[in-house]
Amino acid sequence: MKIRNITSFFLVLILSVAFSSCDSGGSKSEFEILRAQIAKVIASSSFYKFTTADAVGKADDTTGAFLYDNTTDYQIIDVRGSADYIAARVPNADNISWSAIADDESLLESGKEIIIYCKTSNTGGFATALLNILGYNAKNMKWAMMGYNSTTVSNAFTTLDAAVSTDAEVSSKFSLPTVNSGKSSAAEIAKYQYTNKAAISGRFITNADVKLIVDAQNGTLGDGNVVLSTTASVDPDSYQIVSVRAADWYAGTGSYTDGSDVTHTNQGGHISGAVNIPTSEIANTTYLQKLDPSKKQIVYCYTGHTGAMAAAVFNMLGYDAINMKFGMAAWTSASDVNKNYTFDGAKGHVIEGTSAP
Repeated sequence: MKIRNITSFFLVLILSVAFSSCDSGGSKSEFEILRAQIAKVIASSSFYKFTTADAVGKADDTTGAFLYDNTTDYQIIDVRGSADYIAARVPNADNISWSAIADDESLLESGKEIIIYCKTSNTGGFATALLNILGYNAKNMKWAMMGYNSTTVSNAFTTLDAAVSTDAEVSSKFSLPTVNSGKSSAAEIAKYQYTNKAAISGRFITNADVKLIVDAQNGTLGDGNVVLSTTASVDPDSYQIVSVRAADWYAGTGSYTDGSDVTHTNQGGHISGAVNIPTSEIANTTYLQKLDPSKKQIVYCYTGHTGAMAAAVFNMLGYDAINMKFGMAAWTSASDVNKNYTFDGAKGHVIEGTSAP
């Protein structure tokens, strides 16, 4: 009798532990639900996708097939304000604000490739990031309207020739943030976080303002706050610099082969004090633990495009991230730092609107 009771006791105990383990392992946090979906999209090569102004449009004296002529396979979306859209736009483009890109999904043509453009590629990158997380096939037009036709968008590209470091990375391990949207699916969490965390004003910063912050962090400007071009007085130590360039390009050991088949080695470098989270790892928990949730992340890439998409992801995951416009190309013009990536001017492609010729 005692043996039977003891056996029953241990059987109940084992079953209790088993069910308890299943319960604790089956409930994922909102952060993890969203992170896993983003990681899946990135792993499938469905996240970082771009097209060019030359592919989308044409000059007046150019013939051939261009994306804006093909409304069967492509939907082009101008995510700028309505005034900019009315004045000058890519022909056949729809107008949906970047901050509301997925508010009404009936406006999105899911069976088509969606081409996104803004003024300089920053907000276009944010919108493209969300759409690809939601399962659309979206591409951001590199250099955006500034590169397509400068009729209503002036050239905002400048470079500083600021200092570049190849020092070893110094990083700490931080706790992951918490996402509290009250939603259960990755899509709904992403949309909520995008609206409330990512798609808000001030999600970019200029190269000159980043230099002020970095110089202050390095002690070359003395103690205390610095005043940015926005007139905001900020504590430089409240920012964390994040490079999303490849690890070898962060370290200064990158390489590439130019158009003349010449291989260039020992390329790259990073902004002093930056941590490195390569674009392929922005939803990797190990890498995310380099980010300090108590600080504002300044993200940069090569030209600003992937940086904008990464910043959008960081915001959706609960961080407070801004993108440095035009990336490392705006930090220095040194060819051994940025693979000769630079803005080569507006193309003068065909536009329609009140400012069109």
